[in-house]
Formats: sequence, structure tokens, C-alpha cells
Amino acid sequence: MNLFKKAGTILVTAVMVLQLSGCTPGSPEDFDQFLEELPAKLISADNFNMNYLFNDPEKYGFEKEILELPYSDEQDYKQSKEEINHLLSQLSRFDYNRLNEEQKLNYDILKDYLQRSLLTLDYFELDNSYLGSFIGYQAQLPMLLNEFTINDKTDLESYFHILETTEETFLKYTDMERQRQEKQVGMEQCENFSSGDNRFLIDGMNQKIAAADFLTEQEKKEAMEQNANLVNNRFVPAYQVLGEALSKIEVKSSDLGLAAKPEGKEYY
Repeated sequence: MNLFKKAGTILVTAVMVLQLSGCTPGSPEDFDQFLEELPAKLISADNFNMNYLFNDPEKYGFEKEILELPYSDEQDYKQSKEEINHLLSQLSRFDYNRLNEEQKLNYDILKDYLQRSLLTLDYFELDNSYLGSFIGYQAQLPMLLNEFTINDKTDLESYFHILETTEETFLKYTDMERQRQEKQVGMEQCENFSSGDNRFLIDGMNQKIAAADFLTEQEKKEAMEQNANLVNNRFVPAYQVLGEALSKIEVKSSDLGLAAKPEGKEYY
């Protein structure tokens, strides 16, 4: 069961916030049901990657929500650690020997993933960075938005919401990078990022809006105008704000790589 969406070399889902139910594992049949319910347990309904992971989120137990750009603070890491341990406890209550070969494979994959996830959750500052020169989230975002799927009005509202809140989220990323630098685990340099020419983003989304059969012609016209306005006046300026904010951060990292950083070897 593929619960991830990769864009280039970056793992888009930095942290999956678990929403555990009161499921009580038991028979092999219960295990199949347990797997079917996993998506809704592993991913929050407002996660930006919902748009890429599922064509029909409701089929997997989600209610359609307005999507948010990813951001996880230290408390999220602590909560995820508790909830992953909870899910591992649930998993351990299945009798492994009663499962068929396919179920055992799924069991092994899930257990391995959860255990590996736990290993990084004690290293918040080292593990949790959205910024980077080439593979940072901010560098991937224009292309991700260009691939955003518009199946209904909620998807369109989510897309507009992302454009409107990009600056707010980027400033959270900047604050996080400032904390990382204070602990000498941040980027080697804080560059002035630019989003470049985003005309392709306007044109690409306008084509999707034009093909949207759930919109009237007037709604399509208004949506295209809103798209151009938000890209030019909210999304592009957000990158300028990000660059200015990062330029004010004092870089304290060395150029000796991860091994020279506090707890770097342990994290690796």
C-alpha cells in the first residue's frame, strides 16, 4: 500500500500525523480491515499530499477538507512518536503465524516503516527542514502546484488557499531554520530564493479550470482571474519575503557535513 508521494528527490510528506481509532486487532480477516483503514490513520485529511495520493479520498475514509502546506513543529514530532508506538502496539496484537503470505509481507513492511520512522523523531532540528537550494520544498512547490488536480470546487479552493498562505508558511519555515542555525544544525548557507517565471503556473491551472465541468462559464472566468491575481500578487511575493527573511539569519553551520553537527552521527 503506497502511502507516499515523492516529487523528484524530495519526500513531500515530511511527517504524517496519525489519527488512530480504537481498532482491536484479531483474526486475519481483521488484519485486512486494519490495512484498509490505514490511510485515514496515517494521513491527516488536510494534508497537501492528499491531492496526489487519492483520486477519491472519501473512498478511503476521508472527508474533503481545504488542504494546507506541510509544516510540523516539535510538538508534532512528540505526538507522532506516541501515536506510532500506539499503532505498533495494535499491530503486535495480530497473530503473525495465522496470516497468509501476502498479509505477512504487508505486516513486515508496515512494521519496518513504523520502526524506522521512530528512529528520526528524537532529532527534530536535524530531521525537520523544508528549505534547500535544489531539493528544498520551496524549490519543488511551483511544480507541485502545476501538477495539482482539480476534480471539484474543494480542490480549487484548496489550490487558492495554498497560494494565499504560502508566505505565512514560508515564514514558519524561516523561523524553524533560525532555530536550527542557533543549534548549529541548519543549512550551510541561507540563500535568496526566487520562484522564477511562474507564467506556466497560471497557464497550466487556467487550462484545468477551462476543462472543469463543475464550473459555469462565469465561474471559470472568475477563477482564472483569481488564479492570475494570487500567483502574481501572493505566491511570487512570498518567495521575495522568504529570501529577505533568510538573508537576515546568521549562519552558524560548519562545512564539515552531518558528522560534525551535534548528534549528527547518531541521526545518520
